[in-house]
Amino acid sequence: MADVRIILSGLWVAVMLTYLLGDVLRLFAGDITPGELGGRKASQRMWLGIAVIMLIPIIMVVLSLTLPYPASGWINIVVAVLLAVFNLSGLPYAGMYDNFLIIVTFVFNALTVWYAWTWVSTPTRANIVLIGAIGRFRVAQADSDGRSPPAGRLGLRVRRRGGEATEQENADLMQAVYERITVPHPRSSATG
Repeated sequence: MADVRIILSGLWVAVMLTYLLGDVLRLFAGDITPGELGGRKASQRMWLGIAVIMLIPIIMVVLSLTLPYPASGWINIVVAVLLAVFNLSGLPYAGMYDNFLIIVTFVFNALTVWYAWTWVSTPTRANIVLIGAIGRFRVAQADSDGRSPPAGRLGLRVRRRGGEATEQENADLMQAVYERITVPHPRSSATG
């Protein structure tokens, strides 16, 4: 399956394209008069506000790809919910196509929230290297002094059989270290 960051970015691209499709259809349907919003002449501040709102999905594409986990997940959830509430405040729209496209963006926003909420960090190369280094250090420490090393901050021990740790013991150690250094899921960090 594709990386969650790419899926989230793709969903934001889909939201942006859906917004643009609605704007194009409104122009061709004659539902808007150029230079006006809601039947009145639009000011520069109004156009700036629209530009900011339309930039949000574009910015989210970049943030989804660059922010570290779990910050990326949380910002995707918050922004998707805020945009859904913003779009909900404008319902119903004049054209059937507009209402349909807003419902489509709600689906994209819901998928964004779902993917970000269920996103679980996968081991990165840095985590794997750290696990291997800690495992080798503990095995070397056990071999050098002839006894198991102290539990230390991680609360781990290398058990010895015949003077050396077995492959299974090393694998168990690395799994225990990985479980202690992996970033928690957003839901688990919220509860404590």
